[in-house]
Amino acid sequence: MKPTQLIAPLALASNALAWRCLCGYSVNRTSDLHFSIFTHIAETDFLHTDSTNPKLSIQAPGWSVDVGNQTAKQADSSLGASQQLDNLVTNALPKGKWGVPPAMSGDAGLQLWVRHGVEDGMVPVAGASNSLSLGHDGKEKMLYGSYRAGIKFSGVNGTRGMFGWESKEGSRKQSISMAFAARESKMLIVTVRDTDPKDQEHETLWETSFGSIFHFPEEFHEMRFD
Repeated sequence: MKPTQLIAPLALASNALAWRCLCGYSVNRTSDLHFSIFTHIAETDFLHTDSTNPKLSIQAPGWSVDVGNQTAKQADSSLGASQQLDNLVTNALPKGKWGVPPAMSGDAGLQLWVRHGVEDGMVPVAGASNSLSLGHDGKEKMLYGSYRAGIKFSGVNGTRGMFGWESKEGSRKQSISMAFAARESKMLIVTVRDTDPKDQEHETLWETSFGSIFHFPEEFHEMRFD
């Protein structure tokens, strides 16, 4: 699978990486029975991102703001979502500083807000995505790796966040996503999809849900796929 897109529609902080050694970065300790070594790193430091660009480009390599409406799928009273630039709020640490208060109150990092109220049947929300690639021409995709982000999700009832990877190649689409619903008995849902409109016989879907295994709103947690 080629993970080429990262989506996180709530609060996203800087990525956390594994132990370092002379030859690269390892998923587990090199003293463990099973471990993998990676020689490249691509990291976004949202803790020091201090503004967003009106042209919808976050001041971090490769990142862009998701803007647009997503109508409700059900033909009932369900509400849609309106992704808006104003709902992305940066709360940066002073340049080059660590362990100090951020510019505003609350946690440092990139904040993605779900606003109170409804606009034309849409709830104002936010989203951001990044096309991950390596190489001087940006065409060498990340086929393998440890993909991580430090995230604190909302504790407000009715809100939901998603963090995932997506790959598109021809008509085939593959994705891994984690959806977090605030104050639900099943807070975490992990979904793996492999779809192809031209080859529907080989489409696959795997989904599982977990109970409230973490206190998501209370602190940052590392979300990770290896």
